[in-house]
Amino acid sequence: MVGDDATGQVILLHREVGPNTVTMWVWNGHTWTKATPAVVPPWNGQGFDAAYDPSTRKVVLHVTVDPPDPGPSDPPWPYCQPTQTWTWDGTTWTKVFASNLSFTGPTNAPYGIGGVFGYDPQHGRLIHTGGGCGTQVGGVHTEDTWEWTGSSWTQLFPAHRPAMEVIASAPDPITGEPVAFGMCQAPVCDTVSVQTWRWTGTDWALLSPATSPTPRDTNVALDRIARRIILFGGITGVTALQDTWAWDGATWAALPGGTGPSPRFGASMTTDPTTGRVLLVGGQDGIGGVFTDTWTYTAPATAPGPPRKAVANPRSHGAIVSWLAPVSTGGAPITRYTVTAVPSGRQCATTGALTCQVTGLTNGVSYRFSVKATNKAGTGPASPLSTAVTAGAPTAPRIRSVAYPRPGVATVSWRAPTSTGAGRIQRYVTRVSSTGGRTWTRWVSAGLHPYRTLTGLRRGHTYVFQVRAVNWSGSGVIAAASFTARR
Repeated sequence: MVGDDATGQVILLHREVGPNTVTMWVWNGHTWTKATPAVVPPWNGQGFDAAYDPSTRKVVLHVTVDPPDPGPSDPPWPYCQPTQTWTWDGTTWTKVFASNLSFTGPTNAPYGIGGVFGYDPQHGRLIHTGGGCGTQVGGVHTEDTWEWTGSSWTQLFPAHRPAMEVIASAPDPITGEPVAFGMCQAPVCDTVSVQTWRWTGTDWALLSPATSPTPRDTNVALDRIARRIILFGGITGVTALQDTWAWDGATWAALPGGTGPSPRFGASMTTDPTTGRVLLVGGQDGIGGVFTDTWTYTAPATAPGPPRKAVANPRSHGAIVSWLAPVSTGGAPITRYTVTAVPSGRQCATTGALTCQVTGLTNGVSYRFSVKATNKAGTGPASPLSTAVTAGAPTAPRIRSVAYPRPGVATVSWRAPTSTGAGRIQRYVTRVSSTGGRTWTRWVSAGLHPYRTLTGLRRGHTYVFQVRAVNWSGSGVIAAASFTARR
C-alpha cells in the first residue's frame, strides 16, 4: 500500500488467494474502490515495496515474482525470487525493469522481501535498503542499499548499513530523509534489539533515542499533520501487539491507544495524501485470523515544537522580530506566538503572524530574542536565541576637521559614531546654517562618505555645520562644528 500524492489517492494491491490473481484498490480519503487498469503487476504475494517519487510524480513499485520453471540443466528448485520494478502514473502500470535470475538472489536489483523504500530529498532519488530471499534458500538477507535511477537500479556503498532483518521506514518529520526502524537478531546482533537509522543523503546513521518500542515486526507511516512517524502494533514471538508509538525526529514516545485496531501484525500503513493522516489496513492476529478493516489514526495534540530561525531588526527603543513556524505543530493549529527579549523580559505576541515588534527596550543595550508557540495542548519550548542586536539610534559622529581647498569652499570630515546603535549605518545626513542656527538648509544625504564639501560660501562669513548618522531606528545624535569661510 502506498500514497500517491499526484492523485491524492492510496493504492493497494491485493493477491486473491483462490484464483491467485492480483487486484488493485484505490482509497479516495473516504472509501475503497476496485480499479481496473489494463495491466496489474504480477505480484506473487511475497515481497512488496512501494514509494511515491516526487521528482517524477509517479508511484514506484518493487515486487517479487515467481521464477520460471527450471530447465533440464537447472537446479530443480529453489531460486531466490526475481523482482520487477513498475511505475504508476495515475492511470497505467508500466513495467520498467526486471531483475536477473540467480540461485542466491538478484545481482542487479535489491532483494524483494522485507526491504524498505524511501525518498531522498537531498538528491531527488528513491533509496532501497534491506530485503531478503525468503525461506526457499534458508532466509537469505541483505543489508545492501540501492538507488532507483528511474530506469534501473544502482547499488550504493555507504560506510554504514542497517543490520536489521525486520524493517519498516517512513520519512523523517524534520529532515524528510528515510528513517528505518527494525529488529536486529542473532547472528548479526548478540541480543535481540531494536534500532533506528536515518539516511543522511550519503550514509546511514544509527540513532540513539532515549526510548524505543520493544523488539517487533511492525510497520510505520508519517502523520504529516502531527509531523510524527506513527508505529502501530506488530508481533513479537507469537504475540500480536496493540500499542502505538511516535517518532518526533529525536526519540520514540508511547502514545495513548484509545479505541483503535485490535492487536495485529502485518498491517499495511501509509500516509493518506488527502488528509495527511496515517491510514492502516488489514493485518493478522497471530492465531490464524485475518483482518480487512480500515483505520485512520488521529494523533492526540501535544505542545508545538520550538519556532525556528528567530531574527531581530533593531529599532529605537525596540526591535522587530521574525521567525519560521515550528517543524511540529503538535497536531493542532498554533494559536499564539510569544517573543521574549533577553535580558529585559519585554514581550510581544501574535495570534499566528510570524513577526511582531518588542517595545520598551533601552537604547544602547544589546538584546537577544526567543520565540515560543502555543496550541490547545500547551506552550512548547523556546526557539534558539536570535543573534544580538542593539536598540537605538547611533551616537553622534566625531567631527575630524574643516579644510579650505580654495576661497568660498570648505570640506568638513568626520569619523563614524562610537556606537552605531540598532544596526549598521545606512547613510549620513548634513545641513548648514548661515544665521547662527536660526535657519537651516534642508538635510542632505552624504551617503556613507565621511565628509561633505560645501561651495558658494561667503568669504569671512561664519557657518554652523551639522551631521548625524541614520540607521534602521532613525536619525542619531547631531554633531556640530562652526567655521569661518576663508577669504
